[in-house]
Amino acid sequence: MSNRNVFNVSNPSHILDALWNMIAPYSDDFSNVLIFLPSRRAVRSVERMIVEKTGHAVILPNLIPLGTGVEDSEDDDLVNDVISNQERIIILSKLLSADANVKNISTALPLARDFIRMQDYLNNEGVDVNTINWSEIIDDKYASHFQNKARILDILKQLPNDRLTTTQKRNDDIRAWIKKLNEYDLVVVCGSTASVPATADLMCEIAVRENGRIILSGQISGRAQDFMLDTNPYNAEYKFLQRLGVDVADVQTINVGQSEVIDVMNTAFGNTGARVDKILDNCTLIECARESEEAATVAQITKQALNDNKSVLVITPDAAANQRIKTEMLRASVDADFSSGLSGNMTDLGRAILNLFDDTLYSAP
Repeated sequence: MSNRNVFNVSNPSHILDALWNMIAPYSDDFSNVLIFLPSRRAVRSVERMIVEKTGHAVILPNLIPLGTGVEDSEDDDLVNDVISNQERIIILSKLLSADANVKNISTALPLARDFIRMQDYLNNEGVDVNTINWSEIIDDKYASHFQNKARILDILKQLPNDRLTTTQKRNDDIRAWIKKLNEYDLVVVCGSTASVPATADLMCEIAVRENGRIILSGQISGRAQDFMLDTNPYNAEYKFLQRLGVDVADVQTINVGQSEVIDVMNTAFGNTGARVDKILDNCTLIECARESEEAATVAQITKQALNDNKSVLVITPDAAANQRIKTEMLRASVDADFSSGLSGNMTDLGRAILNLFDDTLYSAP
């Protein structure tokens, strides 16, 4: 399929600028523009952006958080047939407490919450829990305690299934918009990853229509074998493009400038296209003989940076290093936030920077 309607952004942190470029030609009558966004917070951001760009009061486009139903949907009567998650948890807790392996409500309640989350996840992926025979999957080849857990999972089938769950209703609400797409001059999905199958279904319908546009949340770059992994952050968008028959290279880029932050992340996590030399211009490797010397060096660098009116992020390998550095910073009269002892390598930014250093500084001759 030749791609005319699927876009990404040169700097995803400026995705609203890309959206404005797309909808600006319709500013004389936004009422015929429909925009799907990931959340209500995103809707508020777009409202502010449009007012700032136009500089005056304006009739806003139809801004829809994904999951919001069509107002005049034929399925509105089904609202009363939706069972709440709380009610499902209570019913399942009673069923679980009757099992000899569970025995009481206090043990059953946390199990019920976990099972309901699992059921909703499977529903999102299009899997009906009632079709799964857990005892058959985990048969006598497995230890008895695993078989007991399988029998507990089979209790899920005893939940009433004559009413929609909130997850099923949300997915139906997303797909209900497909019947309304021809009513608008322009339909845009902005910032969604297409990770929920119902959302991907809607996006596929929009992508093939003359009035449809998709602005992906990220800019896919790197090796195809990486995108195929479920753990890759671009996996859902890659599978969406595959459904459309669109190659990654054919996604059109809306140029809103570059981002040093995105370049760092792309380089650190193995994606291509980042300007490595520029990122590493100010990187310096300092080797210390012992841990105490390392902590003192960090404190000295931090104090000098603060004197130069710069902010400082210190990434440490563990809580013990945090404590050593904290002690040295106190000696240097530096007040620092140590994030309640959270190691820097447990954060996305920390891992990205460590990967970057590992692949460049430590591999240098």
